Amino acid sequence: MGLAYDNLNLLSLTFFFLILSAVEFGLGLIIMLVQNILTRSINLNDLSVNPLKFASRLNSKLSSTTHSNVL
Repeated sequence: MGLAYDNLNLLSLTFFFLILSAVEFGLGLIIMLVQNILTRSINLNDLSVNPLKFASRLNSKLSSTTHSNVL
């Protein structure tokens, strides 16, 4: 009887830790999703910026201001 009880206890602990790890994985995914949404909403994500487009806009803006000052 003791061996069957120990095996049942071990099986219930295995399923408990399996469910606990699945819950932790789900919470981790939710936290990463919220973090991604917050990062994109406050525009801290620099990976989405095209540096060539930014540089050409900056150069055109600088050249237009210098030409307007000369004229």
